Amino acid sequence: MISACREPGVSVAGVALANGLNPNQVHRWMRERGIATEPAQAWQYRGYCVR
Repeated sequence: MISACREPGVSVAGVALANGLNPNQVHRWMRERGIATEPAQAWQYRGYCVR
């Protein structure tokens, strides 16, 4: 699970949800193992606007 989340361009939330898990839990597992997760880029959100 965690190795799948580390692939370039893969969404941790997407992998978690596809496997019936809460994304927050997967992020926690990654933090506990010292694996940093990068925040989503603004362009990944449709309709996202910085003011």
